[in-house]
Formats: sequence, structure tokens, C-alpha cells
Amino acid sequence: MNTKQFSGNTVHGGQAPGQRWNILIPNGRKGEYESLADAVSELMRKNVIFMVGEIMQYNVRYRDYLRQYGFDKLLELMYDEAPALRQDANFIRDIHDYYEMMGPVANYDIQCYDITKPIPVLGRELPFNTLCGNNIEWFLYEGSMGKPNPRRNIHAIENPFGLYLGEVYECYPKFDWSDWCDDRSYKNFIIRTSPIKKSEVIDLMEVEALGNCRRVHENIPEELLPVLYYEGDGNYVLLATKKD
Repeated sequence: MNTKQFSGNTVHGGQAPGQRWNILIPNGRKGEYESLADAVSELMRKNVIFMVGEIMQYNVRYRDYLRQYGFDKLLELMYDEAPALRQDANFIRDIHDYYEMMGPVANYDIQCYDITKPIPVLGRELPFNTLCGNNIEWFLYEGSMGKPNPRRNIHAIENPFGLYLGEVYECYPKFDWSDWCDDRSYKNFIIRTSPIKKSEVIDLMEVEALGNCRRVHENIPEELLPVLYYEGDGNYVLLATKKD
């Protein structure tokens, strides 16, 4: 198979097969690139080539290819698209270690999105702040013994988009007095087109949390999808959804 011909499914930005696609990484303020070659050039400049693993895991195009053809063929595709990878002595070790840590790719999509642009979910396309603004029905703090709290007056708030969210969150760690001014938190959301059940938020809480309370990974029960994760800072989120 000529790996250069693979185009994958339609992904972020609405690219159809055969068209150009963007690469996204959950990386602070600058995590979107026009091509894998551009992304690799920047990651090599910053000496963080290990982040190519996040490109593999959090871009539907590469997830689909990995699932269909396997890890070795995916490497061939990446070498074709970003020849500079062949020159980095650490790449093969780093990408292999990431793949081992990641485990088998799940049969659902995980895509990184820019929070300043519309995020497609359940037939709607909304920026992050609009999606999560007034739509959270239940919230649960990490470590609170499974007792979700209802948002006050949620049913009195207009919900023009017909989406409902349940949230599991954890505050940023506090090490000294200055940290108490930091109100950021790691956020996980389940998203529905009907009112959220308290039990669904508890089910989300029971999903294994990886670093920084992240519950978007390869081991989400499919009945909980879609699940959205935001690290509390930066311009990018991870969205896990069932395949079309």
C-alpha cells in the first residue's frame, strides 16, 4: 500500500478524504499545524519530539490508520509525511514507549480541538465556552465520595442548544499561599441531548483518571461517550466520541 494515498475519515475542520488536514496537539497556546512536517519541525526545535505520540493518539486520521494497519505501517506513513523524523535519534524510542503506554487503540474517536473554534458534538458545533457555559447540570469534585451536586436553577436557564453536561473536576494542586488564588481546575464532561442523570456523573467519576485527572483515553466505557476533557489552561481540549 502506498501510505501517501491514505487520507482517513473527515476530521477537524471538515476536511474530506484527499484534502489537506490540520494537526492538533493539546499543547498550551500553540498546538495547531498545517501538516505533520510543520508540527515535527516545531517539536524538534523545542526538543519535545516525544509529543508526536500525542499526534498519533489525538488525531482521528492517525488513530484510524493505526487501528487499520498497525504501528509499523503508521511509522511508514509518518516518515513519508515528515522525513525529518528519520533524522531524530530519539524518535523511534519515544514513539514506541508512548505506544506501549497508550495501549490498544479504542474503537472510538479521540480528537484534539481548539477551544476558540466550533467543536462538533452530537450534531452541534459550539465553541468550548458556549458548550460548557450554562449547560452543566451536575458536578462532582474528584475525591468527594461519589456525591454529585446539582447546579442551582439549571432548569430556569435557557438552553438554546439542547445539550446537557455533567462534570467531574479537580482543582489545580496547592503548594503554598500564592496557589490559593489559582481557581483553575482539570475538567471532564459527559455530554447528552437529554438531561443528565446523577448516576452518569458517578459513572464518569469511576473511569480511571490518568495524569491531571484526565478521563479521555483508550479505556472509556462506550456508553459514556461523548466525553470531553480540558486541562484547565491553554487552547485545546480532547473529545472522545463514538465512530459514525
